[in-house]
Amino acid sequence: MQIDLSFLIIGIFYFLRILSYLIIARVIISWVAPMSNHPLVIFIINTTEPIIAPIRKVLPGGNGAMAMIDWSPLVALILVDLARWGLVSFFS
Repeated sequence: MQIDLSFLIIGIFYFLRILSYLIIARVIISWVAPMSNHPLVIFIINTTEPIIAPIRKVLPGGNGAMAMIDWSPLVALILVDLARWGLVSFFS
């Protein structure tokens, strides 16, 4: 059984797009309802935390918060968009 490479590339592209939306949703949730226990909020946080946590450790301050602003979601968005751009430019 042979997997079509274009199908796999499109799947990765859309996965990265959905990941971008989840990171944006996480930022909005942190402003609107930071202590929410809603299952959707928990899903979004659990899905994006493996991407944001390592970036937060690398940024100055150790927790990603410079001047009381957590910049790690912005860095994660930039990295995910760069990955999408690289995927498209490499395979097109």
